[in-house]
Amino acid sequence: MTGSPLPGSASRCGRADVIPLSEAANEIYQLILAGNIAEAQQRCRAALDADANNQAIELLYAKSLQFAGDEVAALRAYLKLAVTLQSAMPRAAAEFVDSVIKSLGEVFVAICSRASTDPGYRSKDAILACYEVVIAQLACKELLVPLDALLVFAIILMDQREQGALMVTANTLLKKAEPTRDTQYVMFKEMTNRGIVSLPLLKLGATQALRSLRLNRFNLLALWTLLNYAYQNQRYGLIERALARVRRQIAPQFFKYVNQYYMLRTGARFFQQRVIPQNAGVSYLDFCPAAAKRSTVFLISCDEVYFRRAASSLVGQLMSDGDHLSLHLNVVDPTPATRAELAAWARENPSFGFSTLMSTAVPRFKAEQQNDFESLKTLYACSRFLVLPDILNHYGSTVVVLDSDQCVVGSMAEFVEQFSRRFRHDFAVTLGPRLGPGIDYYADLLAFANSLSANIYAVLLRKYIAYYLSQDYHFWTLDQVALLAVHAYMRSIGHELKLYELDSDDLQTSSYLSHYGGADLRHQPPAAAA
Repeated sequence: MTGSPLPGSASRCGRADVIPLSEAANEIYQLILAGNIAEAQQRCRAALDADANNQAIELLYAKSLQFAGDEVAALRAYLKLAVTLQSAMPRAAAEFVDSVIKSLGEVFVAICSRASTDPGYRSKDAILACYEVVIAQLACKELLVPLDALLVFAIILMDQREQGALMVTANTLLKKAEPTRDTQYVMFKEMTNRGIVSLPLLKLGATQALRSLRLNRFNLLALWTLLNYAYQNQRYGLIERALARVRRQIAPQFFKYVNQYYMLRTGARFFQQRVIPQNAGVSYLDFCPAAAKRSTVFLISCDEVYFRRAASSLVGQLMSDGDHLSLHLNVVDPTPATRAELAAWARENPSFGFSTLMSTAVPRFKAEQQNDFESLKTLYACSRFLVLPDILNHYGSTVVVLDSDQCVVGSMAEFVEQFSRRFRHDFAVTLGPRLGPGIDYYADLLAFANSLSANIYAVLLRKYIAYYLSQDYHFWTLDQVALLAVHAYMRSIGHELKLYELDSDDLQTSSYLSHYGGADLRHQPPAAAA
C-alpha cells in the first residue's frame, strides 16, 4: 500500500476535503504501511472501544483486515462504514466517502474475481458477504460496487443455483444500469445459457432495451434481450417488427446471434405470401419405397459423408428389428457407388426403402450456396423434412423421423410396441426448455401420424424450409425453428395439432437411441465416427 488511505484528491462533489488524522490514527496507519497488521488491529480495537463512532479508525481497521488477507471481514467492515456514511451525507466529507466506497468496491471485485475462477473459494460466508452488499445497494443512491462486479457475482449465483439471491442481484443491477450499457444484457444472455428465465426481470430488461433502441443507440445484446422477451411471451409479431427496424444495423459477423429470430415468422400474411406459394417439390434421382409396409416407418436423411460415417451403421441396427418396422433412407448428393449399394440393400430386405437426390435439385437453393459449407450443412439437416410429405403419402403409416448420427442402445421392437400404444396424436416431439426458437422443439426424434393434420403440418414444414433455403440468411437449426413456427401459425388460424410430448412419461427415448456424443461427424475421420 502506498499513500494515505484518506487521499486528498478532488471529490465527486467537486471539492477537495482534507481528512485530518489524529496522532493515534496516524500511528495505526504507519503500522499498516510497515506490515505490522496484528498490532495495528489491536490498536484499532482499543480505539474503537473508546470511541465507537471514530470513522477514521473504522476505515483503518477495515484496511488492516484487507491487508491481512481477510477479504470477507474487510468487505463487511467497509460495508458497515459505507452505509453509515451514506445516511450521513452530505455532512460526511465527500472525499472520505469516496475512499470508503472505492475500497469496498476493490474488495468486492477481488472476492468475485477469485470466486469466478476458483470454485473452491465460493464459501457460503463469502457469497453471503457479497449478497449483503447487494442488499445494501438497494437502499443506496450511490453505486457501492462496479456494475461489472455485480454481473460477475450474479454469474456466480447462477452457477451455485442460488435462485432467490440471483433474482435480487439481477434486479439491483437492472435498476442501476443505464439502458445503453451492456452489463444487464450480458446478464440475461448468461442466464439463458444456464436455462434460467425470469419473466418479470426479462420484462424490465426488455423495457431498457427498447429505450436504448429508441435512442438510436444500437446494441446487439439489448436487441437480443428484447427478442428473448418477445419470444418467451409468444409475441412473435414484435420480433418481426423489431428486426425489421434494425436489420441494416447488424454487422454480418454478428448476425448469427439473432439468426434464429430472423427465421421465426408466424404471421398469416407471411405464410400466405411467402410460404404457401412455394414450389417445394423434390426431384429425386431414385425413389424406391420399401416393399413391406409396416405400421411404423423410420425415416433417416443425410448426405454422403454422414451415410458413410453414421447412417449406414444405424440402418443396420434398425434392420435387425425389420419384422417390426420399415425403414426409408434418403441420401443427398450420393455417389454412384452409394446408389448401387442402396439398391442392393432394397433387393435383399423388403423392409428397406430408399431415395436419393442432388442438392442442386432443391427448388430455389441458390447456385452460389452449392459450395458453401454452412449452407449445405443446413440443407442436409433439413432434407428429411423436404422428403417427409412424400414418405407419408407413399407409406400411409406413422413416420418416425430420426437424426442420422444416432445409435441403437435398446430394443427398437420394444420401442415401436410401447410408442404405438401411446401415440394417438398427430405429432410427437420432445419439447425443449424454451430458451430460444432453435431449441424449443428437438428434432432428433419426431413422429408424424398418417392424419390430415399431420400431412398439412408436413407440407407446410417443407414449404417453410424451402423458403428460407432460398434466402441469404438460412442458418443452422432452421429445421427446429420451422417446427415451432409452423405449429404456431397453425394454432393462430385455429388448426390445433394433437401433440404427444415425448419423454413426458415412462417411455424414455434415451433408453433406445443415443447420439454420438453430440459430435459433428463430418469433421472426424471414419474410425472416430465408428
